[in-house]
Amino acid sequence: LFRSTARLDCTFKSSAIVSSETSITWKYLPDGNGNPVTLIYYRGKSFPGTNAHFKDRVLWAGDLNKKDCSISINEVHFKDNGTYACDVVNPPDVESVPASILLHVVSKGSLPAYSAAMLAGIVIGAILGFALLVAIIVSMVLFCRPSGSKKEYSGAPSSMHN
Repeated sequence: LFRSTARLDCTFKSSAIVSSETSITWKYLPDGNGNPVTLIYYRGKSFPGTNAHFKDRVLWAGDLNKKDCSISINEVHFKDNGTYACDVVNPPDVESVPASILLHVVSKGSLPAYSAAMLAGIVIGAILGFALLVAIIVSMVLFCRPSGSKKEYSGAPSSMHN
């Protein structure tokens, strides 16, 4: 959502214990043509990239003890649309495939708007519909069952032969 904070989640698996040698690099590749931009490098502490567009907006949000290397981008803009890649190296596991996230920033007006009144109307309508269904079923059970009178049968009395 335009001008909100976007959290880009990234976790990893490794057979090695996380150590001071563990490093994470986040890169951004803009939509269309453009060169990759390093957003943040983390190795014991975070080092922000030097790209002016992201200056003071990218923050480390991970916890390496939980194998979480997520970041947050404050005040996202339409120019932030693109692919974000998280690459983790945790020696001796040095072979990795970067995880990619496609970010598409939208304006508030492009999201479906469900007002409180609309949601209340839907809930009330559902409750009334259910109550009507129960009333119809109860009515059918009460009015469609046979009356309480016993049926009388006539016929020849049975006789017992000795």
